[in-house]
Amino acid sequence: MRIYRLLQRIRVTAHASRAHGDWGVVMAFLVLGVILLVLKWAEVAWVATLPWGWVLAPFGLAALWWWWADWSGYTRRQAMKREEARKAARLEKARADLRARTPRR
Repeated sequence: MRIYRLLQRIRVTAHASRAHGDWGVVMAFLVLGVILLVLKWAEVAWVATLPWGWVLAPFGLAALWWWWADWSGYTRRQAMKREEARKAARLEKARADLRARTPRR
């Protein structure tokens, strides 16, 4: 049951991160993990000699990052910053439109 809850939490967090565009660190871990996994599977160079723990570690780090981002409020703060920026841009655009429409005397 605990594993199910953890997987649900990871899925919800991943969705929240995706919705708010917070992919920088997570994507780096996931891309590194996929590259290592493919290289290990294909038995290429030095990666073939790495233990599976090292190959799968980036996926664990991505999950850890998702968990920390939600736990610490980082995801919410980033979403609030983006919302504030969008709101400020929308207000500025509306003010500029009003200034353009107002006839000069």
